[in-house]
Amino acid sequence: MTYTGYDGTNAQGALATSKDLIHFKKKGIIVSPITYSRFVSLVESGGKVNENYYRNHKFYYEHSDPGKK
Repeated sequence: MTYTGYDGTNAQGALATSKDLIHFKKKGIIVSPITYSRFVSLVESGGKVNENYYRNHKFYYEHSDPGKK
């Protein structure tokens, strides 16, 4: 199973395995970390993005350094 690991600031893709779908063993992070500004750059390079997908976009740019998130 893949899932999102979240530490309160960053979210990353992770993997867990199971033989019975009841007991899972976490295998760890499977997605390389990127900064929020790099993520935005990648998303916007594909064309116009619906503003509904920017849930906290203004928050990150107004209240923090997006290059460090």
